Amino acid sequence: MAAASRWSSGVALTGGDASPDVSEASFWRRRAAIIHVVRRRFVAPAVRGETGGVTLTPEPRVRPWLAALADMAVLVVFVVVGRRSHHEDAGVAGFLRVWWPFALALVVAWSVAGLWRAPLAWGRVVAAWLVTVGLGMTLRIVIEEREFKIAFLIVTLVFVGAGMLGWRAIVRWRRARVVART
Repeated sequence: MAAASRWSSGVALTGGDASPDVSEASFWRRRAAIIHVVRRRFVAPAVRGETGGVTLTPEPRVRPWLAALADMAVLVVFVVVGRRSHHEDAGVAGFLRVWWPFALALVVAWSVAGLWRAPLAWGRVVAAWLVTVGLGMTLRIVIEEREFKIAFLIVTLVFVGAGMLGWRAIVRWRRARVVART
C-alpha cells in the first residue's frame, strides 16, 4: 500500500510522468531480465535438432575429437578381444595388421557420413558404422589377402555396431536423466 501511495503521490507531483521509485534505466534492466527468463524458460527449449526438426530439448553435445577417440577405442577393443579369443599373439605387428583396415575405414566413414558435424546423430552413426565395417572388410580381404568369412563379418557388424551405437546411447541416456532432473 505504501508503494502505491508513493507512486500516486509521484504522479500527482510530476503531472503523471513518475514511475514508482524506478528510474528509466532500472525499468529497462528489469524488462530485459524478464524477457531473458521467459526466453530461457519457454522459447529456448524448442531448438532445432540434428535432423532439422524442432525438439523440446537441446541435443546433447559431444566434441567431435572425443567421439572419434571413442570410436577408435571401440576398434581397439574389438581387435584385442578378437585376438585374445583366438589365442593369437603376434605382438604389435599382429594387432596393427588386423586394426589398420578398420581404423582407415573409420576415418573414411567419418568423412563420408559427416560425423564431425553431429557425432551423436543416429543416421550419421549408422552410416559410419556400415561404411567402417564394409570398407574395413574390403581392405582386409584385398590388401591383407585374408579370406572372406561370413562369421567374421557378422561378429564385426555386431561388435562394432554395439560399440559405436552403445556409447552414444549411454551419452544420450545420461543427458536425458540430467535434463529430467532440472
